[in-house]
Amino acid sequence: MSMRPERFFKGEKASELFSILAADDDKSIFISDDKSLCFGFVCIPLEGSDQRANDRINVLLNGDWPDDTLMQFSLFGSQDIHNVMNDMINIRRNKGTPLTEHNANRRKNFFLEGTQSPIEKNSGLKVRDFTLIITVKIPINDGLPTDKEMQRVQELSGSFGQSLRTVGLQPMKMTRHSYVHFLNTILNWGSGASWRNGRHLLADDDKPLREQILDFDHSVSVDRKGVWLGEP
Repeated sequence: MSMRPERFFKGEKASELFSILAADDDKSIFISDDKSLCFGFVCIPLEGSDQRANDRINVLLNGDWPDDTLMQFSLFGSQDIHNVMNDMINIRRNKGTPLTEHNANRRKNFFLEGTQSPIEKNSGLKVRDFTLIITVKIPINDGLPTDKEMQRVQELSGSFGQSLRTVGLQPMKMTRHSYVHFLNTILNWGSGASWRNGRHLLADDDKPLREQILDFDHSVSVDRKGVWLGEP
């Protein structure tokens, strides 16, 4: 007997799956369509931990947060290693011989190919750049925030970022540009994905942020096995 999979989302655009609409460039605060303000930080994961780090994280988590605050920690292994590879090439440019520059470019291509095909066949190991993305969502009373609510969230963002620095996570504030770029690298993995050209994606001013996440030829489908991004 066959069963038709139940669908929980019905909409004309896949962008309706996402809630972020816009961001304040000066404050790096995002506004969502579910009556909330958000902020985030892009961090370098810790290679290890000790009791001091654990204590500082506990202080961070047990801070004076508004009711129903949602905090999310996402460790993502990205295929986007272009910045790392370009930095490697740039620090060697005009500082060696044509042979050393050639070898550096071969090494770059080797690692870029290793993001999609295993660099070691027995283990299946692929190249990834691991990034810790920490986001916080804070409810507000209406669709548009008041000045008082914006000020409160800005203060929480500042103290939160300082706490992350004391832990050693080297946080960088998430901007609307980094939001669009990271969401693209997370959700668009096709060979023609727009971020694969090596350039950092920038947010457009003339459309909501949630409409800039999925590539135009990217589909979202649902069946009994799960949610598929692109071709199943």
